[in-house]
Amino acid sequence: MTSGEPRTHASSRLHALRRHGVDVVLDIGANAGQYATALRHDGFSGRIVSVEPLDEAFAELSSAAARDPSWTAVQAAMAAAPGTLDMHVTSDSRCSSVLRPAAIVALPGGSPVALATVTARTLDDLSDEVVGAAEHLAVKLDAQGYEREILAGAAITLVRARVLELEMALVTTYEGAPLIAELLPALSAQGFSVISIEPGHRDRTTGQVYDVDVLMERPV
Repeated sequence: MTSGEPRTHASSRLHALRRHGVDVVLDIGANAGQYATALRHDGFSGRIVSVEPLDEAFAELSSAAARDPSWTAVQAAMAAAPGTLDMHVTSDSRCSSVLRPAAIVALPGGSPVALATVTARTLDDLSDEVVGAAEHLAVKLDAQGYEREILAGAAITLVRARVLELEMALVTTYEGAPLIAELLPALSAQGFSVISIEPGHRDRTTGQVYDVDVLMERPV
C-alpha cells in the first residue's frame, strides 16, 4: 500500500489477497453476487466460487457469474454436516438466515416472510471439490449468524485458508448466534490475525452498530 493510497477496508482486503498470492476466493453467503462484484471492481482477477442457497438470489447470482469465466455459482447452504436446512426468508433476502432474526433487529426488510428448505453441505466438502491442491485460498463468510455451525464443518478449509473474512455480531441479531467475543478468540487460536474491521448494520434510531466485517490473515 503506497503512502498516497486511501486506507480502506476494501484496499486492505485486496492487498491481503495479493500478499498471500490468493488464486481462489470462496464467497459463502453470496446472495446476488455483491461481494464478488466488488472484488472484481477492486482488481482481484483470480477465481471466485460464490455459494448461495435461496432460489431467487441464486438466479441473480448465476446470471452475474455467467458473464465472468472465472466466476462460478454454486447453489447450497453451508453447515456443520450435509443434509437439509430450513431457512427464514426475509423480504430483503440479504437478511435471510437459518436462524430466526432476534427482536433487536430493526433493519428494513429484516422480518421473515417465508420458510424455505435448502440443501446443506460442509465447507470442507465444497473446498475439496472446487479448490485445487496447489491453489492459495481465501474464504469470505457471511451467513447471518450461522457462522459457528459453518466453521464446525470447515476444519480442513481453515487450515488451508490464507485470508479469512467474516461477519461477526456485536449484539444478538439472530437467535442463538455467536457474538464476536466467541468467534474472534477461536479464530485467533487457529493462527489468524485481524488486519481490518468495518462496521456493518446499524440501528436506524440510535446508530448502534449490530455487526462488523472482520478481515483476518495468517502470517505471511
